[in-house]
Amino acid sequence: MSTNLTNEKKHSKQFYLTNIAIKEIPENSFEEITFEIIEIWNATNLSLIHTNAFKPMNPHLKAFQIINISVKNCPPIHYIFTAIRSMVNIESVFIGQTLIDEIPENAFRPLNGSKNNLTSLYFNGKKTTKIGNNAFNHLTYLSCLEFSRNNLIHISKNVFNFEKFSDNLFELYFLDNYLNSSSFEIGSFDNLNRPTIIYLSNSVKYNNITFLDQHIFEEFLIKNKDNKIDVKTIDCKDCRSFWLIDNKNDVNQLTYMYCFNDVKFLDNNNFQGCKH
Repeated sequence: MSTNLTNEKKHSKQFYLTNIAIKEIPENSFEEITFEIIEIWNATNLSLIHTNAFKPMNPHLKAFQIINISVKNCPPIHYIFTAIRSMVNIESVFIGQTLIDEIPENAFRPLNGSKNNLTSLYFNGKKTTKIGNNAFNHLTYLSCLEFSRNNLIHISKNVFNFEKFSDNLFELYFLDNYLNSSSFEIGSFDNLNRPTIIYLSNSVKYNNITFLDQHIFEEFLIKNKDNKIDVKTIDCKDCRSFWLIDNKNDVNQLTYMYCFNDVKFLDNNNFQGCKH
């Protein structure tokens, strides 16, 4: 194709791969053929993707998805995060059900130009256990970051530090992990530098977040009046969450919060007997 097609025919909208025979995508596999979207689904024997596999289509790529494949990181030659960092105009990345269990420190540090176009980033599928410091520091326009259905048990204080301020709403999802009320280090959400909704838990089946530690979440709510917490598993008899009401926080910041029995957090019958 690269040899026989004219230049105007070498660019297409989408490349879709689902093939259990393919084990590797080597360097410069696509020659001069370029796409805007790459989707790799259910290629269950695919374990290695070269960091330069998609060169020279990197400037053209807008969306990249790898789902249900056996890909793993083998730096420096087969390192998926370097491959993504090379996609200078990428807008959306979805990584699900792979063997990638860690998002490394500075994972999205600019490589060939800034990632100002990257707005949506998803890590799903029961493998991610650790997120490195400053992993998303340079993603100024990131609006959605999702870690649903993973194995996260701890969030360190320097993970969600953003280098620049933004007025754009940022949504951060932790649904269906193995977090609890003590999983977050002090300062975990202090440097988001943008209005943020944090989605913590909608079911007691996974995350066991029954109270919100004042040392963790008070600063988050104070920093921006548009910040909100979405959680539906609070024990509204546990006085460790009473500070949210006692401190007279903006009620709009608490509207997404529910007790584990589906009662609204702001119900007058909650926290009976709790004192300052």
